[in-house]
Amino acid sequence: MKYKRVLAFYIRLSQEDLFKANGEMDESASVSHQRDLLRYAYNSRQDLSGYEVTEFVDDGYSGTNFNRPAFRKMMEEVKRGKIQCIMVKDFSRFARNFLDAGEYLEQIFPFLGVRFISVNDHYDSDTKEGTAGDWDVVFKNFLYDLYSKDLSKKTTAAKRSKARKGEYLGKAPIGYVRSKERKNQLEIEPEGAKIVRFIFDMALSGHTIPEIVEMLNQAEMPTPGTLTEKKYKGKQMTVRKNTTVICWQYNMVWAILKNRVYTGACINFKRSKTASCGTHTKKNEVEEQIIVPGCHVAIVTEEEFEQAFK
Repeated sequence: MKYKRVLAFYIRLSQEDLFKANGEMDESASVSHQRDLLRYAYNSRQDLSGYEVTEFVDDGYSGTNFNRPAFRKMMEEVKRGKIQCIMVKDFSRFARNFLDAGEYLEQIFPFLGVRFISVNDHYDSDTKEGTAGDWDVVFKNFLYDLYSKDLSKKTTAAKRSKARKGEYLGKAPIGYVRSKERKNQLEIEPEGAKIVRFIFDMALSGHTIPEIVEMLNQAEMPTPGTLTEKKYKGKQMTVRKNTTVICWQYNMVWAILKNRVYTGACINFKRSKTASCGTHTKKNEVEEQIIVPGCHVAIVTEEEFEQAFK
């Protein structure tokens, strides 16, 4: 039986990668562009004709760490000896942390016998022209690392600017949907809003959270998790078709009663990263959050909000 060699296209795209410094869409970073470039490079090189191509795509994942599902799956295949070559558009698609990238290029891949090709960087570990430790490779990875940190800071600053203008940047909570006409604004979703109003009314009437939970479950009211927004269509939320019964729980009601968004306020930055390019976050105190009142139609008044959780 003839031994089959496999070449993996690795493609990665994050939301930050999609935009240039001027805020315009950068099509050259898109998944489709990366795929076309890799396919062209593969077809243009006779020395790669013996490889069978497979593809791994991490769409929406940062390059500052390796906690990406497609990357992990690819590396599992590599460790099993099922992949002999990896091809990327450039080093930044693989990793933006130059120390981590260097470890893979200098130690892990050579140990596993894996060939690594970065098309735009004209790097091929199978050639004798140099190693990953050469200054040009190290310097490029170092620049990618610095660029990623700088881009992260700029992205955060841009989001803070939008937040201060009253734009809602998070996921729409139960009772609201994102406006189709007004960017980053919330609009009332009737079915969910009735449930939110019911919860506040019961709390204002003196009922405890466990009692409210019991009433919601007895009435078989849909939970936040069973209501899904039909994005970009401007339609009402609908109950998912699921045979599994999902019940209301204490934390669900507590989260609604503590959410000031229902007063019409736009609240952003409830959490923040502990490091500019890290994945760990911490809960921000109220003083650290950006709160802008009167941004959308309120479901409860400020007075009702303050009294409901007493």
